[in-house]
Amino acid sequence: MAPLYTALLAVNAIDLLLTRTGLALGVIHEANPWMNWALQHHPILACAVKLAAPIPYIYLHRRFKDRIPWLAATARGLLAIYVAVFILHLRWIYPFFLY
Repeated sequence: MAPLYTALLAVNAIDLLLTRTGLALGVIHEANPWMNWALQHHPILACAVKLAAPIPYIYLHRRFKDRIPWLAATARGLLAIYVAVFILHLRWIYPFFLY
């Protein structure tokens, strides 16, 4: 399960990078109100919030996955959501690198 946690943290970090790039290019806006607030206050605060966000989930998943079998599916589902957002970000940002 450790590779799944690593993948979740990595995709989360990539999402942060792509979000910052999209915001800098003016092609996206932050839809998450907590992240929007953090981004408006300080970039380091936004990084801390974004990278710390999956830690409670990972802790709960590790602690209760044996007692609650459907938790394994939630980890894969969360990873799938992040990958979908990753693809969406690339789709928005990619045209700016063609010109």
